[in-house]
Amino acid sequence: MSKKRISLRVKLLLSVLVSLAAAVGLFFVLYWIGNVYIDRYVATESYAEKWRQDWFSDLQEFADEQQITLTDTSVLLEYMESQPLVYVVADVSRGDDVYVSSNGLTFDMEYGGTVSGGGQSSISSDVSTKDSGDEDTAAAAGAAEEIDDAEIESAETASSSIIEFVDGPARVTLYDFYDGKPYTYAMIGEIVVSALFFMLLFHFFINKKVRYISQLESEVRVLENGGLDHTITVRGNDELGELAQGLDQMRRSLQENIKMEAQAKQANYDLVVAVSHDLRTPLTALTLYLDLVQGGKYSSEEELADYLRKSREKLIQIKDMSDGLFEKFLLDRDAPRFELTEERIQTAFEDVLSNAVAYLQMQGFEVESEGMRPAGRVKVNLQYLSRMMDNVVSNLVKYAEPKAPVRLTMEVSNGSLILSVANRVREEILFRESSGVGLQNIRHMAESMDGSVRIRRGEGEFCIEMLWPVSQ
Repeated sequence: MSKKRISLRVKLLLSVLVSLAAAVGLFFVLYWIGNVYIDRYVATESYAEKWRQDWFSDLQEFADEQQITLTDTSVLLEYMESQPLVYVVADVSRGDDVYVSSNGLTFDMEYGGTVSGGGQSSISSDVSTKDSGDEDTAAAAGAAEEIDDAEIESAETASSSIIEFVDGPARVTLYDFYDGKPYTYAMIGEIVVSALFFMLLFHFFINKKVRYISQLESEVRVLENGGLDHTITVRGNDELGELAQGLDQMRRSLQENIKMEAQAKQANYDLVVAVSHDLRTPLTALTLYLDLVQGGKYSSEEELADYLRKSREKLIQIKDMSDGLFEKFLLDRDAPRFELTEERIQTAFEDVLSNAVAYLQMQGFEVESEGMRPAGRVKVNLQYLSRMMDNVVSNLVKYAEPKAPVRLTMEVSNGSLILSVANRVREEILFRESSGVGLQNIRHMAESMDGSVRIRRGEGEFCIEMLWPVSQ
């Protein structure tokens, strides 16, 4: 069953949604873990004490830099209530007089509590603002005398600290505070980590497709360089998978076309070689007969007429082969070229074998024949049969030892006619490579007549057996 097609657009959207959902989930997990650990951290007394000391130090540094006096109540109040992510409940006093009070902010110290209200400042009615600079100085000196050493020690142990202002020291009492910076910094880190996780996860999904595209590009380059045997990787059920499948189908079609073209070229080459080989034997025989006639090497008119008849037969054979050349180009090589006719064995083979024996004897070979009149009928094509024997005779002339007899036998065995030709191979031919064109032609023509060919070699001997089905 084929997989349901899912488009790249849908896969891209799913990748975004999955990556986003995973990143949001990771953010909430980190948010919870971060808050748990921060809550534990800020709840420790060491953290609170350090935070108070740092706050008092920052306030002292601010007072020194800005040259603050106790009468600069708005500046002090703004400083205490405008620090980012920090909320404090504190006041500034000298003796029994409270000059600044930031106590309008009330909140739950546990994280997640609410902050409400606004800051307010109060200046004791006992402290008046005078126009004379001398009076301000005298008032500050009088207030400083009211804070003795015991009072300073008590303020420091009660989350209070003495801050030196321009017009004298004052006690700053920190009642409570809330610092949101750890939570804010943690949230920023959690957002950054979640965003990076989203990008990495999305890149993981997209990178699979990018790698696949790069792989297809590499495989197409292999095809460009002629590597048609390299299979295109088909992966997925989207547009890329369909593209890869189309490329692989194109590769197979191109490979098949090139293979068919190569087979056609090879067939044409084999045809030329086969025809050249087939023409050589009748042309050689024709030349021999004409040389005998031209040289007057005949003993009677009957022998002359026999030479002329055989010469004409070879000419007709050459003409038939040239006519069949066009047929070989147009028809499939494995299909029979001619219709087969059923003949008596003696009728079909008598002339063919007598011509072969006569030609071999003229070439100086001794022929030993046996069992040349078996009974039965075979389906053959006389033209193909003649060409087969011409190839056999041609091979004998080229490779057989003339001093050894050629043994020709014909018998019927197990429902088949067996025509056997055996000879001894010349010693100088034993280690020479043969093209095998003649044997290929013999095998092809025998198979075209529903026959077969068997070859036996051994100890300088060569034997070819041609078989045909026999009917009574």
